[in-house]
Formats: sequence, C-alpha cells, structure tokens
Amino acid sequence: MSFSGSPSDVVEWFNTIKEYFKDFRPEARSMTINFSSQTSTIGLAIVVEEGFRKNHNKLKIPAYKNFKITKMQDDTFHQIHSLWKYDDKNWVLNARDLPPSNGYLIELEGAIEETNLKDLVHIKPSINRDSNDDVDRYWLDASLKNPKILEQLWTELQIDEIDLTVKIDVNKMFALKLPQKIKDKADAIQKYLQAGRQGDRGLLFNAMQYYKREERKNPFHPNDFIRVIKNLTAKNTLLDYISVAERYDIGEVDNSTTYNGIIPQDIKVHTLTNLTLQNPQALGYLTLQRKLYLEKIQEEFDKILKKK
Repeated sequence: MSFSGSPSDVVEWFNTIKEYFKDFRPEARSMTINFSSQTSTIGLAIVVEEGFRKNHNKLKIPAYKNFKITKMQDDTFHQIHSLWKYDDKNWVLNARDLPPSNGYLIELEGAIEETNLKDLVHIKPSINRDSNDDVDRYWLDASLKNPKILEQLWTELQIDEIDLTVKIDVNKMFALKLPQKIKDKADAIQKYLQAGRQGDRGLLFNAMQYYKREERKNPFHPNDFIRVIKNLTAKNTLLDYISVAERYDIGEVDNSTTYNGIIPQDIKVHTLTNLTLQNPQALGYLTLQRKLYLEKIQEEFDKILKKK
C-alpha cells in the first residue's frame, strides 16, 4: 500500500480500508513497517459469517492505493492459499471456497514513501556530546509522533530499522596522527591528480616533478597509504572502537562519502532501532573510543614508514 504517513492521513487511510471490509467486522491487529526498506505489512482480522459464504459467490475489495493481499489464515493459523485474485483493480475472493472458521486474518503488504515515514517518526539529528580525550559520544533519539492517535488504530504497531545516521569526522583525527612524511607524499599525489584533471601540461609537469622529489625522499608505495585509509575506515575495524546503547544496533558504514584529498572527510555510521506502541522512544549514545582509535591510526602509519 502507499499512503501519506501523517497521523491524520493514517486515520483516513485506515478508515477507508475498514469501510471496504465493513461487512466483516474488521479489527486492526498489527502493523509492521521497515523504515529502511520503506515497506509495511498489516494484519487485519475479519469475520465472514456462514450465511455470507453460502449466499455470496464473491467478496470484492477495491485495490486501494496499490496495496496487495499477500496472506490469509483461519482462526487456527492454517494458511489459506490462492483464493484472492487481482481482477480489474479489485481483489476478489470466492467466499464459497473459504473453509469454515470463526475468523480470518488477512495480511496486506505495500510501500511507504520516505517523506511519509518521517511524519510517523521523529528523529533528532545525532550530534557530538560529552567528548573528552578518551571518547566521543553521539546522542541518539528516535520517537513515535502522536502515539495516542496510533494506539486508536492498531493493537500492535512496530517500526523496524529506523536509521539514525551518525557522521564521524575522521579527517580531523587523521590530521592529528598523520606523519609529516606521509602528509607530503599525500599532498604530492593529490596535486598530481588535480593537474591531470585540469589538463594543463605545465601544471602536470610541475606536479610530476614534485611527486618524484617526494618519491625519492619517501619511497613507500601510495597504494600502502590508500589501503591503510580504507582499512581504518572499514566497518570491521570500526566495530572495535564504536558501540551503541542497548536499544540500538550498528548497521552499514559508509566510508567513501565526502573526501578532502584522498582522506575521507567523514564516515557515516548507520545506527538502527525499533519503536513500538509499548516503547515509543529510544534514547542512548553511539560511543567512539577516540583515544584508542587515534593510537590505531598512529600504529598503522608507523608500519608504512618502517617498510621503507
């Protein structure tokens, strides 16, 4: 399904769905949203009376805003296969084919636009707080908007994989520990690359001469430097130095976003949490062991220089 996610629009959307199922006493059971994939699943309980099954050939539900019916179960949780058919913008069920049951659970699946998701969830920007020489701590705060309204609609509501992206300024940390010899070599590489992009032969010649001088003084291979940068900003390395509060998990790490030269300006750590009606807010910190990470940077750069 695709719908606008502000609380008032959610009410309107659900009232529309209830209207379509009004002859079957619909009740909201559950709604699960995956924030990252922008998908949702809704479980709706209905009752189809014995008389309706015997006297009606078809149960027809308009395909409202592209939702699709993906699953149906009876009151013993036995799955009822292949009864719903899509026909001319309607979902159609031959009621006479339904097995006898006191009730049925229907699952509806669809998509939610990102802007609408943000109408359901409030995310405060992750900012650096409580920093000292040992650690940097980034505040994490996600909460449901208007949970009282949502409680009127759903028996259960869960929003999974809510992403609070934390930007860690690694460029400043690298600058603190980057040996001057490596700075000079990196500067020579950067100027050579810039001259090549500009296509100016004079600039290119001067940049090449500068690079050759630095190569004679500092003969380590540029690939060694680039490999160390990538390793130090990779998720597997960072997991040794970052941790999150209990309500959060660490997702993907983007280490190739914005670059200052050949060193990334920052890395993005995706921190994920879930919200429910019972737990409508998730608070905590992402903590970076700054001192230990700086020591790791120093250690890796020292290895490059010792290889000469």
